[in-house]
Amino acid sequence: MELTTLLNRCYRFKGFVYGKVQWAKASPNTIEVEVIPRRGSKPYCAGCGKRRAGYDRLPERSFEFIPFWGFAVFFRYAKGSVAMPNRREDLIQFYELLVELDHKTGGPRRLSDCNGRQQWPLRGVYFFMEPGEARSDSGLGWRVVRVGTHGLTQGSRSTLWKRLAQHRGAAASGGGNHRGSIFRLLVGTTIVDGPSDCPTWGQGKTAKRDTRLCEQRFEREVSSIIGGMPFLFLDIDDKPAPESVRGVIEKNAIALLSNFKRPPLDPPSSVWRGHRCMKEKVQQSGLWNQDYVNDNYNPAFLQTFKTLIDAMEPWV
Repeated sequence: MELTTLLNRCYRFKGFVYGKVQWAKASPNTIEVEVIPRRGSKPYCAGCGKRRAGYDRLPERSFEFIPFWGFAVFFRYAKGSVAMPNRREDLIQFYELLVELDHKTGGPRRLSDCNGRQQWPLRGVYFFMEPGEARSDSGLGWRVVRVGTHGLTQGSRSTLWKRLAQHRGAAASGGGNHRGSIFRLLVGTTIVDGPSDCPTWGQGKTAKRDTRLCEQRFEREVSSIIGGMPFLFLDIDDKPAPESVRGVIEKNAIALLSNFKRPPLDPPSSVWRGHRCMKEKVQQSGLWNQDYVNDNYNPAFLQTFKTLIDAMEPWV
């Protein structure tokens, strides 16, 4: 059975057909799939968003798809025949799927109420919302402000709860370690008022005890902020690897949600804390993420997202 047969059975794209399938020249473990516009179809214009008889004249681009048999797969759009995805419709679908995930998990949790004695999936992807940050283009409700996973390096022993616990910080003291959590580091930059306030914040991968003690006031405030953010999690128990399905969901969800250097959808409120972050990608994307905010997303990940949610056992 050929790969194109499986793709046509599971992931058909209206207006396109699958073309040549080959090994990528630059990477021996990567499969490239050519995507060709169907003859006579009218694609969406990238500029006006309406269907047109012609195609956008853009350079050839590649979009990461879910892996097959452990091999990375990229869809390659033929030069001069590119139809841009409708991001608003995809955002609506994304949030509709989060409603289904909400039902499967019994509603959002907050890290301030969580501990390791609760039941958690071994591995997964998490989605943080933020009180006061409402959607405006894709419907009603909180907007997602951070997406993440854990342990994609082969052989990693990281678990979903261990990663969430790093974001939560120490339950007993209310402190934490921003050097072990990029989420904490980013939020902390909105508290620290310049280098004179806490010159060691974000400096180095480790720190001496005296330094950590001086930072605890800021760490406690970060714990309070993150601890109050509702979040959902998706159970995906795949082995740690660069081509992990968890990684595909994480990267594509961030790319879909991000407003970095593109027309904003569901933009952050005027009082969103992230506006004060020292990192440009946080400010412009509207997310507490830096990786993948400038990437293109593959709409096919939404079908994978739905399949994973449907297969997930209730965590109520």
